[in-house]
Amino acid sequence: MIIRSESKEIYGVSVVPVMAVLHRFIRWWVLRDLKRAWSDDRFFEKHIQRRGWLHIADTFTFHNRYQRLREAVKAYQGKGVI
Repeated sequence: MIIRSESKEIYGVSVVPVMAVLHRFIRWWVLRDLKRAWSDDRFFEKHIQRRGWLHIADTFTFHNRYQRLREAVKAYQGKGVI
């Protein structure tokens, strides 16, 4: 691998745009996963309510789902992903 520190190029390709695209892709992937987790929780909440499992339904209230999502977002923000 040929790396020249003064030009920040690897094999003639500038590194900065590649890193920017990689960061955008990782950000998109994380947001996609968070959105999927939110919709999965909503699916389970509906399923539990239909079955009448009220002792489990407390886990899937809006407030609890929102708190879980918020904690996950804080963790990703702390890592610099979002």
